[in-house]
Amino acid sequence: MINRIPDYPLAPPRTVQPSEQAFQDLRNLARKQFADRMRQAETYVREHPVSGLGAAFCIGIVLGWVIKRR
Repeated sequence: MINRIPDYPLAPPRTVQPSEQAFQDLRNLARKQFADRMRQAETYVREHPVSGLGAAFCIGIVLGWVIKRR
């Protein structure tokens, strides 16, 4: 049998750890993006309350069904 999987060289090990400042910047960016998404969701629900209630009802039905099955 012929080996058709080529032997790729392994990636070199990482020697430099990211700085704490890089983690802080990434955390701040994630928080900002999350806050923006929440603001968009609140705006949509305030403009279309029936869709928001329908979505909440459907999520409740699905969660109830999943919990009941356990």
